[in-house]
Amino acid sequence: MGDAIDKRISVSDLPHFLFSQSKFFTKVQSYDVKDKSYLNIAEGILGDNWEIKRREAWYVAKPHSVELPRHGFKIHISLISSLTPEALKNILPVLAEFGVAFKFLVDAHIQDFFNSQACNKVSSGKFLTAYPASQAEFEAVIEALLTVTEAYYGPYILSDRAYKESRCVFYRYGTFAGNKECDVTGASKPVVINELTGETDLRLPYFQLPECITDPFPCPDDDSESELLNHRYEVVDALASHSSKGGVYLARDKKSGLTVVIKEARPYINRSLLNEHDAISGLIHEAHILRRLEHTGVTPKVVEVFKEWQHQFLVLEHIPFETLNYRDWENHNILINDQGEQALQLCQRYFLLLANIIKAVELVHQTGVIIGDIAPQNILIHPETLEVKLIDLEGAYDQLNEQFYARITSRGFSEYDKNKRRKPTVDEDWQAVSALCVHLLHPVCPLFALNPAIKNTYLSTLVKSHGLPECMSEVAMLLQAAQVDKVKQVIATTLRQLTASAAQTGLFERKRLNLDEGECTQLLKKMADGLAHFIDNPVGESTFPVDYRALSTHPYSVSYGQFGIFYYLRKYTNIVAEPLVQKAIDELMALNMANMPPGLYSGLSGIAWVMYECGYQSDATCLMKLVLKNDLRHDACDLFYGAAGWGLACLQFYSKTQQPEFLQGAKEAAEIITNQLNEHQGTLYYKNLDGQPYSGLLHGNAGIALFFLRLYQVTHNQEDLRLATRCLQFEIDRGERINNELVWRKNYNEKTTYPYLQFGSVGVGCVLLRFYSVTREAKYLALAQEIAQATQGKFCIYPGAFVGMSGIGTFFLDLYRVTKDAQYLREANSIAYRVSLYQCAVGEGVAFPGDKLAGLTTDYATGTVGVGFFLSRLLNDGQGRELFLDPDLSGLETCEQAAKVQLDSME
Repeated sequence: MGDAIDKRISVSDLPHFLFSQSKFFTKVQSYDVKDKSYLNIAEGILGDNWEIKRREAWYVAKPHSVELPRHGFKIHISLISSLTPEALKNILPVLAEFGVAFKFLVDAHIQDFFNSQACNKVSSGKFLTAYPASQAEFEAVIEALLTVTEAYYGPYILSDRAYKESRCVFYRYGTFAGNKECDVTGASKPVVINELTGETDLRLPYFQLPECITDPFPCPDDDSESELLNHRYEVVDALASHSSKGGVYLARDKKSGLTVVIKEARPYINRSLLNEHDAISGLIHEAHILRRLEHTGVTPKVVEVFKEWQHQFLVLEHIPFETLNYRDWENHNILINDQGEQALQLCQRYFLLLANIIKAVELVHQTGVIIGDIAPQNILIHPETLEVKLIDLEGAYDQLNEQFYARITSRGFSEYDKNKRRKPTVDEDWQAVSALCVHLLHPVCPLFALNPAIKNTYLSTLVKSHGLPECMSEVAMLLQAAQVDKVKQVIATTLRQLTASAAQTGLFERKRLNLDEGECTQLLKKMADGLAHFIDNPVGESTFPVDYRALSTHPYSVSYGQFGIFYYLRKYTNIVAEPLVQKAIDELMALNMANMPPGLYSGLSGIAWVMYECGYQSDATCLMKLVLKNDLRHDACDLFYGAAGWGLACLQFYSKTQQPEFLQGAKEAAEIITNQLNEHQGTLYYKNLDGQPYSGLLHGNAGIALFFLRLYQVTHNQEDLRLATRCLQFEIDRGERINNELVWRKNYNEKTTYPYLQFGSVGVGCVLLRFYSVTREAKYLALAQEIAQATQGKFCIYPGAFVGMSGIGTFFLDLYRVTKDAQYLREANSIAYRVSLYQCAVGEGVAFPGDKLAGLTTDYATGTVGVGFFLSRLLNDGQGRELFLDPDLSGLETCEQAAKVQLDSME
């Protein structure tokens, strides 16, 4: 999982979760082995006293009698897949003779993935891992393996050191088994590999030994090695995240004094059964393409190509432009808040930039080269002149010389194909430029990989919603059909009209597009059909496709896992899911509860809440009591992972059961939080697990304030209300007015502002409204209305609840419920229409894309169920409780009334 508080991973890590099924996040465990030849070889060599089991991407082979230490030196074997069957027949007898436990990848298909640039740097190249039981055994086994593998080779393993300059035998010191203990987030704790220092096994993309561990095969330092690449280039900075293929660096050319860009390629990366060429071949091919295109002026010039050690380097001129992928255009505020000169300039800029991109692509095509991977990250623009340069051309096809490396694509811009030898076409280049027509307004193109048919509708919606020139849609469709001359005519005509004052009439007149009641009802039905489809056609271990975070922790949570889905099925559909619910409960109860996170959205307390609501009151109550004994309950304070969340669940259970231990549990949660709050100018704030003070509902002060508010409603203790208001006031004070809009940053150390439920403004707004409902202080309502003003009319990248439009729509429904002002209900309807654009067909129903728009999900946080909660409330005019935010405290009122009646009767 990622290191951020929300555990989001980078785009580069997504392929690990999309490997088995390209449209859904799944564990590699669900991968269906294509070829059992590796297993057959192992079974033929190992005797009856060996056990072989499948574990995720691996077959694990272990003699029955072997007991392994927790950590030590382990041996890695790296092989290209074409050599592997022969190599295994030489390697496995050595391991069998020594009785060394080992694991190996299940087949060549997954091996090719581990040898590709899509695999992360730490795992890259690792085909087989052997676990010697002692230092002496390690030294004997690695020497024996060296003897039988001299003819074999594979990618260099970055985390390891090569043994005696072997091309396939490597070693490092590390853990032999993963840690089954989890932390409060549900992630596995790092394994301690040095009991004296507490040092853990950090999986790094370079060789490093723990303190006090010496290398049994020390390498002499090479003092003669130059710090300059090719005795000429001084690396200044890394320009991109370093992949297993190699890095991209900014460097100073000591010979010319100029700044240059250096691209690196490592041998055997990307070599596979379907592609005999490796990353070095790709770099050499890119150099060829760039030399072919040098006269066009739309690509960087080649300085030189050189080899150093095993790596190939391509040196290019440095072009100090911006990458289109990272500009983000800041269009929303201009289009929503400015209907004059700024909006007109934005439209002019849009067409001028598009015209320059088209011109650059045409110049390349005229040389007989097809680009192949036209995408924002491969386009540089000058921020003022809008001059365009095309980069990263290793996937280009030189038609004249019939030279081609491999098919390289970007999701939503070009069609992925496992056949890497399939050459790109001119039409495909223009289809990618057509996708850029959407990206220049809103970066959602990965959606089109899941639902290609929605592209034109999405662009048309952007155009109508912002009153943009209608020809934007026409241009995209013409590019889709490769009618480039017609496109250039339309752009030229439009630019002339945009410079004439008369043409401004009718522009930027926005059209509100709503999802009416019938459409909303129909969409909810299709969403239910989509969920039913997965019951009959399960995806992975969770039945329903869920966010990758559930795959990295446990599959049961309410946010990313099964129980949020179960709650929705029970409350809002007619789907019979009791067998699935009971199966999940049985699996859950069989786990070690002390090792499960207690959190509301992440763990046991939220699961218990949902179980109670779904009719499993006895099991739910028992589970909630286990939360009060969970040692992890002290480790976090926010609403998502920590005490504010499980404390809120305690209040719900106290209301439902009137059992005093739950009220005591809520008070304990309050004490845990209070002890970790920091004072600031009369306010209170919490630094989360990573030391950052976040804004918003789920990880910030707003969620903690909500817990204290609900506690006050139960205890009527003014101190609880004071804590609540002081926590919320810190959040209020951190709001900023930028361009007359009230906004919040994710945390207070970064530039980006967030409007979402999980982080940022609408999460704060939801809490402000609940404070207003309890205290009737007008300032809270006024601030919530100011947040609405800053948020309305905007498109977000994601449709989901936590970091998407459904969460924002939920806030507008809350605001409508409090004020009865119809404008907020209208905005919720408009948001519902925007959300509906993201639906993707599954069977007879639909599902929605989750994080990065990379895979379809059905969970509460990112997928179908979060959308469903919002749309179901919309259909009911905003009425209804929001899960967790509005605990049912009516049981306490009934209890108080009964006590009062009893008191009156005694009088």
